[in-house]
Amino acid sequence: TVMGDVVNLASRLVAVNKVYHTQIILSGRAAGEAAAAVELRTLDRITVPGRRENVTIHEALAPKGALGPIRREGRDLFEAGLEYYWRRDFQKALGLFEEVLALVQDDGPSELMGARCREFLLAPPPEDWSGVTDLTIK
Repeated sequence: TVMGDVVNLASRLVAVNKVYHTQIILSGRAAGEAAAAVELRTLDRITVPGRRENVTIHEALAPKGALGPIRREGRDLFEAGLEYYWRRDFQKALGLFEEVLALVQDDGPSELMGARCREFLLAPPPEDWSGVTDLTIK
C-alpha cells in the first residue's frame, strides 16, 4: 500500500477537480517539476482535510507550447484576477474573471472565483482573511 502525505494530498487533489471543474490539478511542488513540459495556470491557495499547511494549486492546461492564444490570454487574465482576489480587491478580480469567461466560455475556475468575489463584495471576509480556501472534501 502506498501511504504518506504526498499520497494523501494527491488523493485530495483528485476530488478538488470537482470543485474547480478541472481535469488535472497539481500541487505547487508537482507543478514546479512539470512546468518545463506542461502549460499551467495557478488556481488558488487551499487547505484540505488531513493537512495543516495550505497548498497552492495549479491546473495542467496543455503540453508545453500547445496552448492556443485565446486560452493563453484567458490563463493570464485569470492569474491577474487571482492576484487581485488575494489582495482583497474583489471588484477588479471579478472583472478579470468575467473577461476570461468572455474568451473561454464555461471556464469552471473563473465561474467559481467570480462567484466568490460576488459573495465577498456582499459580505467581505474577516480582516485576518489570508486568501486561503478551506476545502472540506475528501
